[in-house]
Amino acid sequence: MDEKVQGFHVSRVSREKYLFETDQFNFFGKATIGNFQAARRFATRMNQRRDISNFPNESISPSQVNAVALIQGITQIVFRLYC
Repeated sequence: MDEKVQGFHVSRVSREKYLFETDQFNFFGKATIGNFQAARRFATRMNQRRDISNFPNESISPSQVNAVALIQGITQIVFRLYC
């Protein structure tokens, strides 16, 4: 798969807010979630910066991160096939 296609975009503001590890992003600023462990690290970093003890509904699960990455990847493939 083309490197430009992999991952989903995360704004610079969010990358700075959540202090994500730079190795989780490609050159284009897209989060590259290659396996469930990477999704777990991504979700953990977000949850550490959120007030989930007072707002548990704002908690992010690794499954949600993984689902976003998969949906984005599938959408990009379908779009490229259509073009």
